[in-house]
Amino acid sequence: MYVKRRLNANKLSLNISKTKYIIFHSYADSIPLNTVIKVGKKHIVKVKYIKFLGVLLDEHLTWRYHISELSKKLARIMVFCLRLSVSSQGAY
Repeated sequence: MYVKRRLNANKLSLNISKTKYIIFHSYADSIPLNTVIKVGKKHIVKVKYIKFLGVLLDEHLTWRYHISELSKKLARIMVFCLRLSVSSQGAY
């Protein structure tokens, strides 16, 4: 109730469908699996990684998800460039 009370006191609203939370911890630390955050009667979704200012941060603060997504984007760009170069070579 504390979150909802603070939002109302400051005349703010929270879009629950866009709101997520993450708990940062080391591999050695165990976190309770039943952690629930509610605003009113609605639950806020817990995620393992989140995009913040264009960088994917995971719960262990590693680069694993960020590098994986970046690799996928670069692979698509490389395929596009390859197709573009092959089609332009046939034009001569």
